[in-house]
Amino acid sequence: LCRTPEPAVQVGFHTVHVAAHHADGLAVDHKPGAGKSLAVDNGDGTVTVKKIVATITSGRYTYNYATLADAAADAYNGETIVMVRDVTEVVQIPAGKSFTLDMNGKTLNGSIMAPDADLTIVNGSIVNTDNRVSALEINAGNLDLTDVKISSARHALRIEGGTATINGGIYKTANTTVQSQHALNVGGESTTAT
Repeated sequence: LCRTPEPAVQVGFHTVHVAAHHADGLAVDHKPGAGKSLAVDNGDGTVTVKKIVATITSGRYTYNYATLADAAADAYNGETIVMVRDVTEVVQIPAGKSFTLDMNGKTLNGSIMAPDADLTIVNGSIVNTDNRVSALEINAGNLDLTDVKISSARHALRIEGGTATINGGIYKTANTTVQSQHALNVGGESTTAT
């Protein structure tokens, strides 16, 4: 992955550079060619500006992201993603990733699927209203949860493989009509939950 520290956006044939003190709260995609940027050219002379939902600090630079999925895809192993506002999103963690998600007291309205990752999640809430998916699911790897509150229309936490360590928090299901609901659903032959 390639990161660039300067907030810039291509709008038409012009590149607009934004001073850091003016870019507060605006999202900059730091992966050239990814097609996402500080602003999206609407093609009619206007631009749409995206808000930051998460940051990653690496060395002397802080990188801003408009989605948690983008931050997860860009995170290097061992880094920490910090949420800076509540967000509504379904997050797919790429396989092989290893990072911490510091929810910073914020709420994710949606779900997280981590098929094979080493993921630490701390200090926040996940609210899932979709009764077709679990709020948080792992299928392999390691999951450490500290002070996370999860409410879900399906399973709050589903561990289908791997290891999960739970340190505090609240895990509950919402009243919905589905086949089954569990605050904690553990399955698979090589699953450990503590």
